[in-house]
Amino acid sequence: MRNAMKAGLTRRTAILSAAAVLIAAKAPSRRPLRVMFVCQKGTVKSPIARELLRREAALRQLSITARSRGIEPKEGASPATAAALVRDGIAVNRDPLRALNRKDMVWADVVVFFDPLPRPLRPVGKDLRDWRDTPSVNQDYNAAIPAIAGHVSVLLDELAKRG
Repeated sequence: MRNAMKAGLTRRTAILSAAAVLIAAKAPSRRPLRVMFVCQKGTVKSPIARELLRREAALRQLSITARSRGIEPKEGASPATAAALVRDGIAVNRDPLRALNRKDMVWADVVVFFDPLPRPLRPVGKDLRDWRDTPSVNQDYNAAIPAIAGHVSVLLDELAKRG
């Protein structure tokens, strides 16, 4: 009798374990939230925001992926801005400069724009963030960097609540 009970428990345990493995395998994997930053040239505001978000998300241990794109990509940082970014450890050239395209909008969960998005690329049903109030980095670096950092902090607070 004892052996029969023991065998029943072992079989039941094996069945429950197998069921748990199957359920876990079919459960959707949790992917990082994806944030796309967009500015006119793609070399100043959007990569600064991308790098500040990456830095702050890592400190907060948040699973967030960030990219940046330019509407009309080309170098836009003045020599003084480029030097200040190096001094402050903001590596805007960490990722290659790329033009915004439709696939970027599909990829993103959140789209942050510093300049108006072209109508054909304006996403529908996305979480859009308008940061056009950010001062020019080239004209007022000391005001622009804290403004971008403040926006990033608020965005991360909101994204952290999503889980």
